[in-house]
Amino acid sequence: MKIEALSPVATVVCLLLLVACLGPGDPAPPAKSDAPAYAEHLVREAIAMYDKLGSAQTLAHYSSPASVDGPWYVFIASKETERNVAHWDPAIVGRDLNVAMDSTGYCYGCAFLDETGDGSTVSYLRVNHETGEEQKKHSFIVLHDGYIFGAGWYEDIP
Repeated sequence: MKIEALSPVATVVCLLLLVACLGPGDPAPPAKSDAPAYAEHLVREAIAMYDKLGSAQTLAHYSSPASVDGPWYVFIASKETERNVAHWDPAIVGRDLNVAMDSTGYCYGCAFLDETGDGSTVSYLRVNHETGEEQKKHSFIVLHDGYIFGAGWYEDIP
């Protein structure tokens, strides 16, 4: 029996069918330019890490400046203690969410504590750690297993 090589077109078709049969891998993260989707992705990724590795490793990872990617970072708070338990800035770890207010007096920490678990976005003013300027920040937050996981993005104040 003689075996012939497939044409280039047939080879591509076979490879595409093989990939389709194997199923998709992890989907690519959304682009950072789609800030709401990217922030949600970061939160879901942090929750997946927590579910896989547990709280100690997850909190340690997100308490490290190495977890920061430019303006992007994850923060985690305890619903029970109402305090931040992971943040790249060690000065924020341990802070009471009930007194986390912006320059207008809005208690965004209180809004974090009101999260029910499905995910929501809280908007407030905050100093951007990269620019040193106060800007509007939007944080996507999710309550999961007693922890509030969040990530946000800044926009310029008009």
